[in-house]
Amino acid sequence: MTADNEDSENLSKWLGLLAHFNRSSPLPKEMTKRFERYFEYYWANDKNYAIKSQIDVRFMTELPNHIQTDIYRRFLFADFIYLFKIHFRMQKENLQRTDRTDLETNIYGWEDTQYSQFMILMLQNLEPRFYSAQEYIFEEDDEVNEQIYVISQRSAKQKEKSGKYCIGFSDQKQRYFHVKLGKKTIIGGYENLFGYKSEFFYKALHHIDAYGLRKENLKPIMDKYPEFKAQISQYMVNFYYHIIRKPMLEFKRNILSQVRKRQDMDQIIKEVDEKIRLAEEQYHEEFNRTYEPEHSKNDETHRNVQKLENKVNNLAKSVHDLFV
Repeated sequence: MTADNEDSENLSKWLGLLAHFNRSSPLPKEMTKRFERYFEYYWANDKNYAIKSQIDVRFMTELPNHIQTDIYRRFLFADFIYLFKIHFRMQKENLQRTDRTDLETNIYGWEDTQYSQFMILMLQNLEPRFYSAQEYIFEEDDEVNEQIYVISQRSAKQKEKSGKYCIGFSDQKQRYFHVKLGKKTIIGGYENLFGYKSEFFYKALHHIDAYGLRKENLKPIMDKYPEFKAQISQYMVNFYYHIIRKPMLEFKRNILSQVRKRQDMDQIIKEVDEKIRLAEEQYHEEFNRTYEPEHSKNDETHRNVQKLENKVNNLAKSVHDLFV
């Protein structure tokens, strides 16, 4: 029996068990099809499946460390690492300043044991995800318990119609969408890392291929590597505020000023303006909080802020059709 057949048989048994506890009534066909489609996609795209069993793990651990690293870096997740190279670009801390202009020497590489171990832990916890066109990824006020790395590497014919999603808000049962993003971006990264609910809707415009990283798996990694957590936090705060939150709140202000009744308009505008002001305050507070106190004693913080802003700006430029 192949692994795929064994998984399918176990799924059938599990669905039968659910039916048993549902007073022997079978699950609705549409629900069953959704389960089957989800798991079929998961099994076909789970790159960590090759290292699941005890035998697989034994073979892996018996290999030299540099070969284990290369399996993840150059084979299993090479495409993912390339797409998110900006996100996982980590600067070394507390290095002596020299006159050299080669800043690459201050960036962690896979030859650095701490960095390679961190990256492998992140990659080992990625799980395949997909979303169909018009499917909602997150609703307003949803609990965000995982972050979604959008990859969507489709065939050449489908390239222009895959991986795109839009972000919106609701008002009086009407939904309005504005910011439009695609592959190389992370959905829910800010909320998942900081424990916030979703502030907006996230809706797939086309088919999306992705990886999910659950909060319960992310937190132990972040706790183990506080230096990398600080840099990822800075990135998430900056990206969410500049690329999503600020444009969305300004768009919301503009829309509500047009659709609300005149007698309500002044109050609505005041409320949204206050949200914009508080969002900016929160951004600066969270962004500054990620730096260690000693950094504020010199111009290192300023340099780090500039570099991080450049990272976010470079990513924004690489995303086509940022706004609809």
